[in-house]
Amino acid sequence: MKILIDASRAVIENAGIARYTRNICANLAAQDKNNQYDFLVTFARLDKEKIRQINNLSKYGKVIVRRIPGNFKEFLWQKKWAKIFFNHWYKNYDLFFAPSFLELPQFIDIPAILTIHDLTTFRFPEQRGQEVSQRLSRVAQSACQKATQVIAISEQTKNDLIKFCQIPKSKISVILLAAESKFHHKKLPKENFILSVGTLEPRKNVPTLIKAYALLPEKVQKKYQLKIVGGVGWNESNIFITIKKLKNKGQVDFLGYVSDKKLIQLYNQASVFVYPSIFEGFGLPVLEAMQCGAPVITTCVSSLPEVGGMAVKYLDKSGDSQKLSQLIKNMLASQKLQQQMSQAGIAQAKKFSWQKTASKTIAILDLL
Repeated sequence: MKILIDASRAVIENAGIARYTRNICANLAAQDKNNQYDFLVTFARLDKEKIRQINNLSKYGKVIVRRIPGNFKEFLWQKKWAKIFFNHWYKNYDLFFAPSFLELPQFIDIPAILTIHDLTTFRFPEQRGQEVSQRLSRVAQSACQKATQVIAISEQTKNDLIKFCQIPKSKISVILLAAESKFHHKKLPKENFILSVGTLEPRKNVPTLIKAYALLPEKVQKKYQLKIVGGVGWNESNIFITIKKLKNKGQVDFLGYVSDKKLIQLYNQASVFVYPSIFEGFGLPVLEAMQCGAPVITTCVSSLPEVGGMAVKYLDKSGDSQKLSQLIKNMLASQKLQQQMSQAGIAQAKKFSWQKTASKTIAILDLL
């Protein structure tokens, strides 16, 4: 078969779906010797980073670049009449693969596979604002209905597809994600800091982490800095309001976006990794941290137990800053516990790989 993948987000973004797109493209092309893969990339403006990502994609197949602004594409891809102008992009292929719901056009005639990462706009419409959430939820539901088969990245996402989009179970396949192999345990000296990773937005629950940190004994705060990695998302003002109330404000370090090289170093050197998310479709930072040998504390919600298994410490209620503070304190107080959780995390992380993810995806593609 000739398969077209919309790999745009692998070129124009750096967050979770971009990582998924890059890895699934590379691993499908590397493993699948029976099908041909081409990659569609759309954007408005070209720059050095896009050129670098396009060159990387071209190692795995033909890259087709089309100039179209993202918001214009989102609008047109929902209009069946747009077929007149854009269907020739797709008509010479046997199958189309959309790594997220924004990439699936309503006008295409060929079978389509769609990956859904989460349905948080259905669950938490207030976090993005009602207007934005309603629009994205509407697009997601239309994409799921249009798709021939839907891949859910966790059992949690599968359950949400059934609940919110009324997608039949027979149309959904659960294929778990993986962390890249470059995220691995290194023999680096541990340093005195608590690490958290994630876009600064309400679902990541950073204010609860900061409150938990503030509840630690002052001598612990002075010894262990709190480092938070991640770009600014939306509705992040509560995070900085919470920071202003801290006695030891200087001990909280917002690093923003960092390179993978730096992130791997941080995972390896952290005394503990804390991920107090309210809800996840998967929870890739937890897997990356375990793979790097960091002891992990996370919340016992949504898909996170699917990822962490018995290898992490769980916070039962995501808003319980006192309990989270106690979990952090206990972890920092015991080198033995840190070593046990590190070893358990490395073992748990071995259950996941991009080879497995790609192999299961190929099996779905071959059925169509």
